[in-house]
Amino acid sequence: MLSAGEKTRLLLTKAFLNYPKIILLDEPTASLDVDIAVKVRHFLKRQKQEYSVSMLFTSHNMSEVEEMCDRILVLNKGTVIAQDTPSNLIRLMTDCEIEFFIERDQRKALDLFTKSKIPFRQEQNRFKIPINERAIADFLVLLAKEKVLYEQISINKPDLEDYFLHVIGKEKND
Repeated sequence: MLSAGEKTRLLLTKAFLNYPKIILLDEPTASLDVDIAVKVRHFLKRQKQEYSVSMLFTSHNMSEVEEMCDRILVLNKGTVIAQDTPSNLIRLMTDCEIEFFIERDQRKALDLFTKSKIPFRQEQNRFKIPINERAIADFLVLLAKEKVLYEQISINKPDLEDYFLHVIGKEKND
């Protein structure tokens, strides 16, 4: 008796035996362990490159879609609501989040954010600020001007999943 993952790998192997020019893949890594899914994606990329195989790839795993696909169609109730390259779709999302680790200047940071009406979430020494990507430089200048020192900073940019949720949410509201 084969496991779900073994069945998936067997079906993929059978699908590529005749060197197809086009192949339809419906969530090809859904039932696979992480390490095997990585190998399958590598195999699929190699097939695409070496044998010029065109693939129609359906998946709910947006990070996998982003990695595997040259072009994306986003469907909602059978209607195409977006189509482009993964990077172009992600670029449409300009809202991101800055995360700071502030230990010594927490009071200064709280005062500045409150006084300037900057929305933020605080989790102990971590401050998370939603911000438009174009406003990051000005925000960092403001922190420097107010002498708010931080120990660490990261900018969490949107990914394809964020874009998908945005357009589906937008579509539901229209």
